[in-house]
Amino acid sequence: MIEMAGEKQFYTVNLNNKLNNNKLISTATMDLCITDFGLEAPEKFFGMVKVNENIEVEFRIEMNIYDK
Repeated sequence: MIEMAGEKQFYTVNLNNKLNNNKLISTATMDLCITDFGLEAPEKFFGMVKVNENIEVEFRIEMNIYDK
């Protein structure tokens, strides 16, 4: 689940996992559209410059693995 501007959206993300020195590292990249969250792309200079409504989000999660 991702929350932006009070709007919640659920996404499925394919994680890339690798094990490195007793650490599990998961990474992913996904594209979001800000209009899915009720936001509009801002415009500058009376509409001459407009920001793209699509954004790319990169995730990186590191988990330590301990032996018991």
